Amino acid sequence: MLETVTRHRIKSLLDGGYPKLEVARLTGVSLRTVQRIANEDDVVPGDDAAERRRRRIGRPSVVQDYRDFIMAELRADPAAKSVELLERARREGYRGGKTTMYAFVASIRADFAAHIPRPDSETGDSDGCGVSD
Repeated sequence: MLETVTRHRIKSLLDGGYPKLEVARLTGVSLRTVQRIANEDDVVPGDDAAERRRRRIGRPSVVQDYRDFIMAELRADPAAKSVELLERARREGYRGGKTTMYAFVASIRADFAAHIPRPDSETGDSDGCGVSD
């Protein structure tokens, strides 16, 4: 997948009158890619990830279809191992890779950790139960 900056450079070279074959040589992309980009809307360099989402570039995530399922499983069993969640998701029809699922579970766990209340620093409460030692 090309970065937004490369797409912008291709569009700029084409707008500057360079032949498509020359643009392909200068940018290191195929002639077919230059032809395709020539027919696309203008691109403004910026946040690549946001631009890819906005333009729906790239493959859709297989694991995102299982987000609600994984969230429910983690609410029911917060200590569940990623390999267990992978097996449960596979029983539900998940056909993606294990590395993708593990990274996905890790990102969800990070979201969960952000919502866990921190110990009260004024009372010295380190275990979150409200009682000092």
